[in-house]
Parts: sequence; C-alpha cells; structure tokens
Amino acid sequence: MVKQLFLILLCMLPVSVSANGALTMTLSQSKVELGKPVQATIATRGIKNDISNIDLNLLRNVFGVVINESSSSTDKSGAKRQQLNVSLYPRKTGISKVPQLLFDGARTRPMSIMTTDARAPGAKISFSSNHNEITGWQRQQHILSIRIVTPDKFASLTIENIETPGIIAVTIPPQRETDLKGNSILTTGWVFSSYQDGISNLQLPAINYRLHGKVQRKFYLPVVKLETYPLPAYIPPNMVVGKLSINTPAEHRKKLLFAESFTWKVHLTGVDNRIGSTPSIERQLQQSHSMSFGPISHTRTNSNDHSLASNTIILSVPVTFSFPGYYSLPDLRIQYFDPGLGRLQTITYTPDAVVFINPVISSIVIVILLIVLLITIRYLTKRVYAWLICRKSLNKLGNALLLADTPSDLIQLLRDYAKIRGWDSNISLGKWQHYWTTVHGTEIIPYLEDLSAYYYGNDKYSAEQQQALNVSLYKFIVKQRNCLFMFYNKKMT
Repeated sequence: MVKQLFLILLCMLPVSVSANGALTMTLSQSKVELGKPVQATIATRGIKNDISNIDLNLLRNVFGVVINESSSSTDKSGAKRQQLNVSLYPRKTGISKVPQLLFDGARTRPMSIMTTDARAPGAKISFSSNHNEITGWQRQQHILSIRIVTPDKFASLTIENIETPGIIAVTIPPQRETDLKGNSILTTGWVFSSYQDGISNLQLPAINYRLHGKVQRKFYLPVVKLETYPLPAYIPPNMVVGKLSINTPAEHRKKLLFAESFTWKVHLTGVDNRIGSTPSIERQLQQSHSMSFGPISHTRTNSNDHSLASNTIILSVPVTFSFPGYYSLPDLRIQYFDPGLGRLQTITYTPDAVVFINPVISSIVIVILLIVLLITIRYLTKRVYAWLICRKSLNKLGNALLLADTPSDLIQLLRDYAKIRGWDSNISLGKWQHYWTTVHGTEIIPYLEDLSAYYYGNDKYSAEQQQALNVSLYKFIVKQRNCLFMFYNKKMT
C-alpha cells in the first residue's frame, strides 16, 4: 500500500529522469493576466551539457520568453546541478499548455497556465491586432497593427523592430488618442516585407506597456503564420512590388524659367511601398546638346496611417539648359508588380513643358516692362488729374448756364466749354457747332440757331425764352459731365 502511494506521488512530480540525469520545470503560478509574466525555473541534475543550450523554441511558440539568469553547482554526491530562470508571457488569453522540453534525453512534464484579460484598476485593458495569418508575394508590404484601449491616462507603448532573417521591417511610431469615455487608445505596429519564399512562423517582439516611466506589462502577439509566394523570375530586384502613381506636385512645376538650371521633382507614391526598392529612371533621361541631367537623388516620406502606411519616393533630377527656348521634358515610364493582379503594370507620365529665357534677356524684358509700367502710370495720373479738373469745371459751368442772363453770357460759357474740351480758343458759334455735331450729333442745332438769332438779330425775347434756352443747353452740356472724353478725344480740326 505504501509502495503504491509513493509511485502515485512520483508520477505527479514534473520530473523526468534519463540515463544521463533529471530535468524539471517549476512555475511560480498557474494563473496570470495577459501581459504579466509567469516565472519558470528549469533545473537539471546529472546532465553535463550546459543548460544554456536547451532548445526553447517550443516554449516560444506559446509564450514570449525572456531569459533571466542561469547558475551551476555540484551537490554532495558530485552530481552537476544547473538552473535556468525564464519569464513566460502568454501570447493570448485562455489556457496555454506549457510544452514538454527535451534536453540530453530528459524531458519535463506538460503543464498549463490560465491567462485572463489584462486589467487596470477598475476596468479591462483591451488588446488586439489585425493579423494571425499573412499571405503575399516576396517584397510585398504587410502591415501588422496593434491597438490597446486602457483606462490608464498616462500609459504609452514602445516596441522594437523585427530582427528576423529574410525580413525587412520598420516600426509604426506609437500614437495615443482619447475616446469619448476618457480611455487612452494606443496604437503601433510594424510594416514589413519578406524576401524569402515559403511558409514560416513569425515571432514578433514584445509590445512594452509603460506607465509612470516603467514597463508594467509586455504583450506578445500570437505567432503569425507567413506564407510568401516567389516572384516570377523576370521581376528585377529593384522593381517595386505594390501599386504606384507618379506626378509632379503643382508647387514644383516650372513652366517659365529665368535661370539655366532647376531641380525637377518627381513623386512616386504608393500605399504598398513604404519600404523596399526605388525605381530607376536614369536610362530614360536622354542627354542632348541643349538639355542635360545631373545625378539623381531620392528621399522617402512615410505616412503614419496604420491602415495605409503609404510612401512617397521623391526623385530630384537636376536639369540644365544650354540655350534659351521651349523644352519638353522626357516622358517617364515606370513598371511595378501589382500584388493583387499578380502581374506587371506600366504607368506613363508626361511632364509639363518648360520655357527657358536667358537671364540677360529676361533682365532686359523686366526693365522694358518697368519702363512701360512707369509711362502708363504717368499717363493715367495725368489723365485722372485732368478728369478731376474737368468734372469740377463742368459742374461750375453747368450751374453758370442755368443762371445766364443774356445771349452773350451763353456764348461765353460755350467758349469756356470749348477750352475744357481742348477746342480752339475764342471759337465762333458756327465752329463750336461744327465741333459738337462731329462728336455728339445734330440734336443741339435748333437751340444754337435760336441763340444765334437772339445774339446777332434784332428779335426781342422774353426772360422765359432766355431761361428755356439756358435749360436746354444745360441738358446737352450736363450729359458730358462724366468727362470720359478726356481719355480719348483728339484735337478737332
């Protein structure tokens, strides 16, 4: 009976004994919140191989593993004892099985850990990501985004870049927003491309949850299954894998140049091209005796949009002209591999033409334009001043017409009007009539004939007739009080 009880207890211990020695694993706890660690101690007895050589890949498929320290000693019987302390961070909530570890023929017994949701004081911390499986082509861009919603107002995130052979990656800078409930929304992630085809498991670095300047939690994503298709053999290594558009922004378009050189800015923009190759356009820039191109430089600008991590490649092309003239910049033809269609696509861009004016000629043109402008201003100034004087004089003359007492007064006022118009001085009534009818028509003739009869004849007339004639002539004169004739009249002959 005692022997049977001993055997049952021995089976319950997480110990494996081989011909070479024993291997055990003990856990500090069997239940933990997501982002918090379980401390695991891996111990050996009688195994000569260094415990740092133990394979922990099975553990890493289920947990984020942080190796803390190791130690070695010899017990009284002369057996070698070793110990390795590691921190295990569950990759998801629920029950996580701790796999058996194999080392020099010995193995640990399987165990399990219960993982619950992460919690801050009074509320749950929500942790989510957008992918568990990713399929695509070599060099195709993929986006892994992280989103954490937490009641901790001062929480922040930090991450490290992916350091996996065959993977090129950049981190998405962490961002922080606040929702309507006052919760903090923390986002970050990676943009990466795989240069190796095949199926692999991608283990991502930890997402550090920081509060009050310290790392309070470490979140590890579940292992991502990555399936990468090989590109067709005809795709060159510098071709972009991802959709592209090409243009020159309005602020960089040069249609009229007064200098012999400028920098042509070509923008290649794509939502799938934040990382990777830069297309080559050197062979499409044909040099000539009148137009030449310098070495091309390029820069990248990336957006921080987690759903469309777009990229703009800015190609700066120095262009130099030898002679003044009208120049057509070369058309650009760019090819890219469209991952959605699985084939090559070609886009063609025709830039605006450029007119180059020699600096000396441009200086002469500017001087001539300034002279013309000054002459125009002077001319208009004189005309406007004369117009003001004309308005003032005609207003005064019109009032005098209404108050004239005799035909002699009317004739003198008409001569004053002739001076304002630039007609002959001391003009006769007949000549005045000629000038007026040449420009303004014959409607005034009957009134001028009446004035002539009153002035030269012996006909008697009443004060009412005098006033009626005054009013009639006033109406004709007042129509010209706008003085527009000051801007077009020539001296009458």
